[in-house]
Amino acid sequence: MRLVDAARDRPRGLLFEAAQFPVEHPKEYDPENGRTRWCCAACLMVRSEAFSDLGGFDERLFLYCEDVDLSWRAWAAGWECVYVPAARCVHISQEEDLGKDRGPELHHMSLGDLYLRRKWFDEVAVNEHVEHLRVCFGDPSARRWRAELDAIGPPPAVPGRPPQAMLLPDHLNYAPTRW
Repeated sequence: MRLVDAARDRPRGLLFEAAQFPVEHPKEYDPENGRTRWCCAACLMVRSEAFSDLGGFDERLFLYCEDVDLSWRAWAAGWECVYVPAARCVHISQEEDLGKDRGPELHHMSLGDLYLRRKWFDEVAVNEHVEHLRVCFGDPSARRWRAELDAIGPPPAVPGRPPQAMLLPDHLNYAPTRW
């Protein structure tokens, strides 16, 4: 109900994100109005008509970064992304699942990161991230991710990059963190 109440109170809100438990996402948000640069899809309420108008999730993103992309498209279309800390969801991320093979997660996250950079920024941002991946994971992995990105093909045109769309030098986050 807390997400529904937030949506009733915020007619320009399109995406409403619940706080994650046991580990909350560290991205910043405005504590006065809940606005955040992007909403995590771990627990997300979305206005269905606007979601359809935006074309839903970009199907080129299988897993990871699809929520960031949708959030940036929402901002570009004049909607808001709202974090609702009073709403809670249980979300066990791969990091907390000790002993699990994180290979598939890292693969899809890296590919999604590259795709976002190509779609919303430029090839300079793509090449910088490929270099980051090379340093972190080695040449073969970085080359494989670059080849997979190229196989996806060009992304659809975006209506213009909103100020909420940003890349941070850590190559891990799409918004400044609170801690």
